[in-house]
Amino acid sequence: LINELPVDDYMLGLAEEPDTEPYEKQRAFAIAARTYATYYADPEHRKFPGMPYDGDDSPARFQSYRGYDFESGNPRWLQAVRSTAGQVLTYRGQVIRAPYFSTDDGKTRTPEQAGWKDFPFPEIFTQKEDPWCAGMKLAGHGVGMSGCGAGGQARAGKTAEEILKYYYPGTEIARR
Repeated sequence: LINELPVDDYMLGLAEEPDTEPYEKQRAFAIAARTYATYYADPEHRKFPGMPYDGDDSPARFQSYRGYDFESGNPRWLQAVRSTAGQVLTYRGQVIRAPYFSTDDGKTRTPEQAGWKDFPFPEIFTQKEDPWCAGMKLAGHGVGMSGCGAGGQARAGKTAEEILKYYYPGTEIARR
């Protein structure tokens, strides 16, 4: 079964940041996740070439999508998605591939450290201190924005825009 949706409708059912998370973290993840999905919807960047779809509902392969079941129980997530509608991260006018992950051990990783070859715009993804995750274990690839770091920053009063600037320096938020 293939569910064909515009990206912003798809975002409503993206089950990665429930309402138990701080609102500014949800907004930051809405922009990063939309950026990631938009990047791979571009025919030049297809993640699943030759397949009749651009995304997958497995978080191990793409993003965790649960559709209406998630939407109905997370009204604040819907507000976060709608408040950032159409917003994506760009670098030099191009939509970036914006990875994100759950936790790290106090510092993020570079694409090279994660074993990713020829990653676009590696200068964005330098290793960063991530003190909000100190004492945790790396869960995921470690590249880009961490969930524990975004949550810690949001609880400390940072806005989504400030969180994104920390993890994706040099990028701009643009509307697509």
